[in-house]
Amino acid sequence: MAARSLVLLAAALALAAPSAARAAGWSTFGFDVERTGFDPSETVLDAAVVPGLRQAWATDVGGIVDAQPSYARAVQLPGGSTADLVLVGTEQGAEIALDAATGDVVWRRDLGRDRTTCHDTPGGVYGISAPAVVDGGRVYVAGAGTRLHALDLATGAELPGWPVTLGANPASEHVWGGLNLSRGRISAGLASFCDNAFYRGSIVSVDVAPARRAGRVWLTSARVRGGGVWGWGGVAIDAGNGRVYAATANSQSRRQDAGLAEHVVRLSPGLRVEAADAPRVRRSGDADFGAHPVLFRAGACPPQLAVMHKSGALLLYDRDRIARGPRQTVQLGDPASLDAFSTYAWSPVDRALFVSVPSGPAPGVVALRVGSDCRFKRAWQTALGLPHDLHGAPIVGAGVLWASAGARLFALATADGRRLWDSGTSIGSLIAAAPVLGDGRIFVGAWDARVHAFVP
Repeated sequence: MAARSLVLLAAALALAAPSAARAAGWSTFGFDVERTGFDPSETVLDAAVVPGLRQAWATDVGGIVDAQPSYARAVQLPGGSTADLVLVGTEQGAEIALDAATGDVVWRRDLGRDRTTCHDTPGGVYGISAPAVVDGGRVYVAGAGTRLHALDLATGAELPGWPVTLGANPASEHVWGGLNLSRGRISAGLASFCDNAFYRGSIVSVDVAPARRAGRVWLTSARVRGGGVWGWGGVAIDAGNGRVYAATANSQSRRQDAGLAEHVVRLSPGLRVEAADAPRVRRSGDADFGAHPVLFRAGACPPQLAVMHKSGALLLYDRDRIARGPRQTVQLGDPASLDAFSTYAWSPVDRALFVSVPSGPAPGVVALRVGSDCRFKRAWQTALGLPHDLHGAPIVGAGVLWASAGARLFALATADGRRLWDSGTSIGSLIAAAPVLGDGRIFVGAWDARVHAFVP
């Protein structure tokens, strides 16, 4: 009992400590440009503390949340006060900053919305689907009309020279995946609404200083439609060399892998195509990549990449040999369900990839460790939710994996998959967005139009 009290006391002290001593914050989808979903600075929410979590607040943000929130620590606000902020976008088109301690709205910025005949979201309304990027005192957000905004982190005011148009067709094209910022340049992948028949997929880059579009790569030819970037993580970027990696959707043509559609692609930092592979996977109906790549390094293995195909096949590539095809293919989901999306997190501490699988013989989370042969080996599997529940992308920190299935958020021990905690009925609707960690707290947005905070 005394040991348990000391753990809780340590957690309380960590939350009360001066902000300069705390974590740097969760500034981009998946925590880093490689989209690992691993927070190396989280130390409070470990396996001893997590079972005692409770909901601290739930704030109505006025629209469903599809995008992973961001977390910024110790932001200096007008008037001299300081607050940790949770930033979240809604499909009603609002980017909102919440006080992480109380859930109170600090600022709100309306960036518009697109109304469509596509009802993947309620009423066919699309606003902010892509997680924002926080960089210093700026928040970069993809809003309606395929415009990229730069907002002041403390006030939400639009910065001079912004927004920048991404040069896409707002009637048929949309940014789904998280923006990615590397070396002063933002990369954004474009897809559409409901696989609209008239869109053309692309990846666009924007230099943040000056604020201007820098480059684009089309993923199909001018006469072929489709081929978008749909994954929640958008594109992944190698932190060491700035190369850009993407996984693309099918083209709307006789050959669904025409051009760079249904490919795993490596691009230079300037978006020049360096390598691509159309893997041999089961192709039927809408079977393509609805997932983002995750980049990682395991011991003496070469730099690698994993990506999930909607058929439930997880592909493992050596990043420097993309064109040779995958080193390994692991069938995790039901090939006929086509419901496997961007659902994994990499932990360098565990040397494991944690994959959420919504279908197949045992829906839930599978832990795959990288062996000495640089291939995946199953370590454990834990059932979560019901078959075909939507699974958001998981995250990991302090030896705990956070994964959602349907309307519940779960915490599992990374070592063995033990269930440590779940949110029960406190979240009222679908969790499509990945959660974020923030200095001993966990935040998640949902289709109940709320952001929820859980604390020890």
